[in-house]
Amino acid sequence: MRHCVIPKNESERPNALARYDVSDSYPDAVFDRITSLAARLLNVPIAVVILVGVDRICFKSHYGLEDAEIEREPGLCASGILFNTPWIVTDARRDPRVLANPLVAGKFGLRFYAAVPLTASDGFHLGTVCVIDRQPRQISEAELAILRELAGLAMDELACRQASRDALFMQRQHRRHEREKNREENRRLRARIKECLQAEKKSRENEARYHSLADALACSHAELRQLSSALQAIREEERRRVARELHDDLGQLLATLRMDVALLWQQAIETVPSLQLAKHMDQLIATSINSLRRIATNLRPKALDEGGLYFALRSLLKDYSARYAIDCQLKAQEPELVLDDRGSTAIFRIVQESLMNIAQHAQASIVKVELHRNNGIFFINVHDNGCGIGKADMHKATSSGSGLVGMRERVNDMEGTMAVAGIPGQGTTIRIELPIA
Repeated sequence: MRHCVIPKNESERPNALARYDVSDSYPDAVFDRITSLAARLLNVPIAVVILVGVDRICFKSHYGLEDAEIEREPGLCASGILFNTPWIVTDARRDPRVLANPLVAGKFGLRFYAAVPLTASDGFHLGTVCVIDRQPRQISEAELAILRELAGLAMDELACRQASRDALFMQRQHRRHEREKNREENRRLRARIKECLQAEKKSRENEARYHSLADALACSHAELRQLSSALQAIREEERRRVARELHDDLGQLLATLRMDVALLWQQAIETVPSLQLAKHMDQLIATSINSLRRIATNLRPKALDEGGLYFALRSLLKDYSARYAIDCQLKAQEPELVLDDRGSTAIFRIVQESLMNIAQHAQASIVKVELHRNNGIFFINVHDNGCGIGKADMHKATSSGSGLVGMRERVNDMEGTMAVAGIPGQGTTIRIELPIA
């Protein structure tokens, strides 16, 4: 059962906040790191550390937001501090608790919200550490545990800062009333200094924990990149195998069947209906053979294995131009496109995905593809004269593939760089640099 923690007098809240809040002279780098870690570990665009006052909500740190202070009424954190347990909204547009909230119904478009309260040693809830997304989603127990841990770190930092302020105040009092101090005051000061040293030690331990979390995140990213590279290689090998089997087995069977129909047509057909039926069968077999070749080429172009990257790209642009009525121009020298299988496949797929994006979104009539080498760097430039890509479309996937996201994964796998520039009404240019000897 959830328990509310509400002060007997709401006027106590500013005093409580003033006790734990600190002046602007204190850097907020620790809280910025907490929100950054929360956003990256939970894979959300927005994370904040919030202190809730009587009439306003102050952001101690905000990742992915511009506003640093809002009125208390629109904020969801005013509700989040009322409970000892995490306050979670998986889909705000379906949750009657927050459906009418301006952050949900307004242009902000909040859909997912999860908050863990910042609880002081006396049980008072000062604010929350929360994560926000504009898409509905679920949150796992592991992610909730991470959020609780980060909330604990934020509360420890607030307590450490308060301890530092108290220590500074005590030192000033000590200098001001040095002649009037007694033995008991000295004992109390020594105890307070000991507490400050312990707080400083705890702060160092927290710093080490931050570094540990950052290292774990970096290792996780490296493992995911290795997994993505392995999956790409497995998928290409499977495409190669399926295309070979389609071409060698099913293609030969269809060709043999067509020859048999032709012999039957020449030798055993005497009536007009039989002649028409045989002709129709021959057309169906020819269509099946063309479809089989098209499917096998889409899986793994035979030209890529037999003729190399240059001829595979020429064939790709020729088929693309015929299918979409877009003028395609290839500027490349065949000797510069002699690469190993991994490099040839990656570059072919990058160009293929670029052309698919252009066909689906650019509304272009001309596409120029340029490839060349210079000082161990392989350059790829793809330019179209279409409507120009917008910033909102930079990270979208296409209906038939992974779009620019998949291209970036392939480029990152080869330790290269990729830049996309679009001008409204003038087209889009994709520039890629790959370190290929």
